[in-house]
Amino acid sequence: MIRRSRMTKETVMKTTHDRYVTETVTFANTYPAETVSVEIPTLDDDSAVTLETAPREHRYNYPCMDGCPKPEGKHGYAANGIIFEFDMDDADGTTIIDRVNGLVLTEQGDPTFQLSAATAGLGHGLDFDGTGDAFDYTFSTAAIAVDYPLVETGDFSVEVVFLAETATTGAGDTIVACRDGAAGVGWQMHFDANQYVDFHVDDTTEAELTGATDCATDALIHVIASLDRDGNGVLYVNGVADDTTDISGSNGTLLNVSADTRFSIGGDAARTAGDCLFGSVYFVRVYNYALSAAEALENYRIMMNQGYPGWKPLADPADGDDLVIGKSGSDPCDFDLTEYMTLKKKAFRANCATVQTATNDLDFVWSFE
Repeated sequence: MIRRSRMTKETVMKTTHDRYVTETVTFANTYPAETVSVEIPTLDDDSAVTLETAPREHRYNYPCMDGCPKPEGKHGYAANGIIFEFDMDDADGTTIIDRVNGLVLTEQGDPTFQLSAATAGLGHGLDFDGTGDAFDYTFSTAAIAVDYPLVETGDFSVEVVFLAETATTGAGDTIVACRDGAAGVGWQMHFDANQYVDFHVDDTTEAELTGATDCATDALIHVIASLDRDGNGVLYVNGVADDTTDISGSNGTLLNVSADTRFSIGGDAARTAGDCLFGSVYFVRVYNYALSAAEALENYRIMMNQGYPGWKPLADPADGDDLVIGKSGSDPCDFDLTEYMTLKKKAFRANCATVQTATNDLDFVWSFE
């Protein structure tokens, strides 16, 4: 075991849920004056562990994301322009809590939380049966843009991962919306009659992005709507542009101060009969800027377990080859990282090269002595 540690951080590698990859640890600015080491746990199967750095944080790798007592707990989100992020694994009973600013969505109807992770990388989904189910929050006129950083004017993006069913998804089925009614001021992502995804942005003048890809295929779909309010909106399906439309005519405020605005997942902002989703939602994120085509593709690859562009294995100083730590046997082992100058200020992770068969988590301990 590691001794005399000045700071120890234990992270969890979940075998069904986080792609067999630990969360990131970012080394302090004073490194390499510190002694840094990692304890590789007992693995269920003989395996190898690679040690890698990433160029920036992503969904699985926000330092101090949960329960951090310091202001920097939100820096990872702020630096990436994220204002809301809803992961169904964070659900608590009849609520879902936004990871960034603490917005609490309340259950309407009876959506069902999946009891086990259906997919590696995305974890649990939330099932909607199209009969009035939703999770939402109503902003009063006094609270608009004060309690939570809703996008009023300017660019923004909406990212979702969902599964919709070929036989049951219909026109109007809403994935996520933020409006003052079924067709009021705000924005909305929903299906059309072709089972394509459309996105509406409405400042009393409505512009619509119209998809051209069947997204009700009984399979996971990743969609991003990126809105340049002075120019084009782009709808990306699985990392590829599906529609580009001029939305500059809808560049005014998206919040109607004379009416309540409702943020909703799984139904439109009025919970209109027939406009609630029949399918499953896994992830929702809202940004305060327009994502680029490169970012849309990168996010698709991250979220859908397609690999992360830019992850780079550490090089072994002895021979320059990629560092791979062989791991077998019943005991944990410590590995000294102090000499790896490339880790300074970098997001860093351990990646188990072999899928583990047991259901228990794998605990990694990072020590800064």
